[in-house]
Amino acid sequence: MDMHQATVSLIASDGTRINLGRPEAKSEGNWRVGKLDLPNTYKFSAQLMNYTQSNLTAPMHFDRNSWMEAETIGMGGSMDFTIHMNLEPRLFVEVVDAQDTNMVLSDVATELVKLGPNGQPLHDVEPGDAITKLDMASGVVIDIPGTYALRATLPNHKQTNFVNPFRLNRSCWPVDRPLKVTLHMELEAVLKVVVTDRETDDKIHGAEITLVENTTGELFYLTTATGGSSAFTAGGAAMGVGAAAAMEADVSACQRIPCPGSYTIRVEKDNFEQASHMGELQVHRQTWPRDGPLELKVCMNFVGINIDGVGAFDLDGRHGQQLGHSKSSLVVTDPLAINKMPTLVALGLGTEQVRCSPKYAQLYRWGVRNGSRGLGLHLGPGHRSRP
Repeated sequence: MDMHQATVSLIASDGTRINLGRPEAKSEGNWRVGKLDLPNTYKFSAQLMNYTQSNLTAPMHFDRNSWMEAETIGMGGSMDFTIHMNLEPRLFVEVVDAQDTNMVLSDVATELVKLGPNGQPLHDVEPGDAITKLDMASGVVIDIPGTYALRATLPNHKQTNFVNPFRLNRSCWPVDRPLKVTLHMELEAVLKVVVTDRETDDKIHGAEITLVENTTGELFYLTTATGGSSAFTAGGAAMGVGAAAAMEADVSACQRIPCPGSYTIRVEKDNFEQASHMGELQVHRQTWPRDGPLELKVCMNFVGINIDGVGAFDLDGRHGQQLGHSKSSLVVTDPLAINKMPTLVALGLGTEQVRCSPKYAQLYRWGVRNGSRGLGLHLGPGHRSRP
């Protein structure tokens, strides 16, 4: 292999250095020539990118007698030495933003996986040897030849190049620079919308969300549901009790959206009106956190339902029975006979807020379905009337 790029020097015992440099031309052979001061002790030092010196590393003493008796004296009276260099196959990996390659993503978790002939990670090596976590600053020395795969992980991003396995051998390493692979990561702008009751801070199921991209007019339709962000998290792992509980508490809607962009967000839900994020929503690449989707909390005001009339439905001596909410009073036209069960409609807040007394049949949810009047009744603990 051509070693003309290597530089060689002799370091004397007093620290002075004789630079033998590089050959003047390849046609003259791969020899460096220098004149020594005798007697003295010297150490050979050879430098070449991606290579390390493997012999003549110990100091050597030279004087007139050793020079004349040396078996390495050549035809021209010079003492000839051959330095051996070993390739150190060190791989550097840099991760940059796919849209702005000047932006280095330093907090990416990057792994180099050594593959077997079947394209799967090797299983006949010690645990952890097949998968190497990469340090972008110092790189990693690898075994060659070999087939490898690169895996980069960063929340809200996906790897866009080097997604297929590749083979590395000696010829891949240059002699004038490090071997560096540049991975591109593309931002996946995931917006997570959580809709809550402004007064109680309860999360609202079934809220219908419309996102409008103001420049292009593109529309995105979402609906809040339990585990709304689960489709945008890493799958395949077994779900334990804690993960199941977290999913149950996750009442949201998620959507990948173009970024940067300007959006208008509209949220609709029966008996509610949107109370926040009424203006323009501006998003850009720096908006997204490094640990997950960008979460947006939209508050809704509960507005209630007016049922025509002036009479009051009184169960416990008060007019306008309160249902745990400041606007949940009910006014009806005529007294209702309890023995004629009205239609029951769930408001859809997800959890029951009123504990019913066994003494009274109390209201716990109410609404209107298909244009008809409807009441939600609770007939004592453990018994609920059905629609």
